[in-house]
Amino acid sequence: MDANTFAAQYDAAGFKLCAIAPGSKGPRYPNWEKHPIRLDQVSAQGLGLLHVQSRTCALDVDDLEQSSVWLESQGIDLRELLDGDEAVQIRSGRANRAKLLYRLPDGVPPLATKRLSTKDGAAMLEFRCASNDGASLQDVLPPTIHPESKQPYQWAGNGDFSKLPTLPQSLLDVWTNLGGIAQSSPPSLWAPTGGSAIPKGGRNIALFKKAGDLARLKFPTSAVSAALQELNVLHCTPPLERIEVAQIAISPMKTSRGAKEALTWAVGSEAEGQLLKPVSVIDVLSDLAPAPGFVWQGLIPQGVVTLLGAHGGTGKSTVALMLAVCAALGRPLFGVEVRRCKALFVSLEDGAHIVRHRLAGICRQWGIDPLALDGELQIVDGTEHPELFVAEGRGEGNLTPSFWELGALIQADSIGLVIVDNASDAFAGDEIQRRQVRGFMRALSLAVRPTNSGCLLLAHVDKGTSRKRTPEGGEGYSGSTSWHNSARSRLFLTRDERGLLTLEHQKSNFGQISEPITLEWPENDLPQLPHSQGEIGVDELSLRHPGRSDDERAFKLLAIIAEFEARGQYCSPIATARNNVHGLLSSEPAFQRLRLNAKSCKRLVDHCQRAKWIQPQEYRTHDRKTRLRWTLTADGRTVAGLPAVSAPQSVSG
Repeated sequence: MDANTFAAQYDAAGFKLCAIAPGSKGPRYPNWEKHPIRLDQVSAQGLGLLHVQSRTCALDVDDLEQSSVWLESQGIDLRELLDGDEAVQIRSGRANRAKLLYRLPDGVPPLATKRLSTKDGAAMLEFRCASNDGASLQDVLPPTIHPESKQPYQWAGNGDFSKLPTLPQSLLDVWTNLGGIAQSSPPSLWAPTGGSAIPKGGRNIALFKKAGDLARLKFPTSAVSAALQELNVLHCTPPLERIEVAQIAISPMKTSRGAKEALTWAVGSEAEGQLLKPVSVIDVLSDLAPAPGFVWQGLIPQGVVTLLGAHGGTGKSTVALMLAVCAALGRPLFGVEVRRCKALFVSLEDGAHIVRHRLAGICRQWGIDPLALDGELQIVDGTEHPELFVAEGRGEGNLTPSFWELGALIQADSIGLVIVDNASDAFAGDEIQRRQVRGFMRALSLAVRPTNSGCLLLAHVDKGTSRKRTPEGGEGYSGSTSWHNSARSRLFLTRDERGLLTLEHQKSNFGQISEPITLEWPENDLPQLPHSQGEIGVDELSLRHPGRSDDERAFKLLAIIAEFEARGQYCSPIATARNNVHGLLSSEPAFQRLRLNAKSCKRLVDHCQRAKWIQPQEYRTHDRKTRLRWTLTADGRTVAGLPAVSAPQSVSG
């Protein structure tokens, strides 16, 4: 329907309208709040609902999760309001938002708008109707186009906008009891009984009780932690350390019955009520779900577990620590973008002195002042209590105090990347028992989900792959297939006979499989992208774009292919042929200096073909059989620095 059709329906429902300027969320003409537009004034512009003249109001939710927590403290279930039989919603296509429309109760004058903010100042919840001086506020109506999402506003909910429900008494009471038009979130949810200060000696038990109360109400762990942190600052004398409060926030999960029930509900093993939750499909284009985010672009997604498998001694711990440093400083690794965030490296296999030695080498080679890592990179030594999950026989297993402490660390400092080194120490169960493996992997996901952190779990490979030291025909994990199935992304690091490392992306649930990354590891240096043109600083090398490095090596490979072709030695485009590019050129010194294994060579040849620098060409052998060979195109000869061919080359061999 167009704007005129909607406007006619709104008029029939008693709505008074204003005009919304294209590309905006509000009117841009004088006195719009006093003079509703007529139907004959409606054109292609957007439409807004004037609350005072229409005797309507809105509950505008800017942060669904935090608003739910705050309203729960006031005895109001936001989800119940949204799912009510008469609920009328407006959706803008933006995630984590909601808006409910109501009629004002009879005899209630237009209410002054009240805004609630989170403790960091971000908008959380707004009760919308009139300004402090009584002028009308407006809310945008369908079919107006949202200026950011570029999608039309849409009606949603189980109700009908022509029969708006009356503002519930519970919301009216909360609204009228709030103070000014703009205020921070009231501390009532976090305050102790009576609102009194909590003296030294009673702080831990008071916080623990509050955590248990909130857990019994099934608040998410992130909300419990936030509540306790604010209660600590506002009422504890003196306040406890943040890390101690975070540990208290998680500790009820181990001992409080109500908190245990909340954890069980979150995991879903013994949930009460509806176990299979319906997912809306009709609004996937209007109420857009956010795209998955990554800590290491394309390789390590946020909020889930990524598995990095490797044979012992290959270098996975060093590469993982390099990644942690890159995350802490916001710098790419091996030419791949890394999101800047706080990183936590959990060493369960190697002691502190070994990890410190590796970190010193990274700082030395990259020219990093360790002070730059202060507060951005945390390393913890868990070698004395490494188990995060323990199980006996075929039992379901249990999470350990080390796991709960890890969860507290993640939340206390808003960690964005968690690296656990490694699975064989963290998982004290039977690696072929799927139930135990799934439980452990799910627990890691739950630990990072509240902060939407990336989690990289290092693991040893299966015995067959370990013996061959190659990914072909082997798997980058050991034990049950649940290691593979539970990880949302999986990486595999191998070393070939020449010492080259290959980081292979074997699984991706959130996008395409990334191209393998080939690395060299010079003596007394760090793993790095190969480079054959003189020396280059490690810091610069880590920032190089892989496509640029591919081009430079591709130009050298093209020159070698052309040289062999000129003397009648042809590279076959058929990967299984004995004279494929890698097979034919592997003994050539110039090719060896490119340090390409078979897989990297094939990737580079594919790159050349996509760039139209080479093409297959038929030729005849001495016994008159037709074969194919790679030959350089005119563009290929140009980029390789070779003279153009003045006449067609012979097609006989």
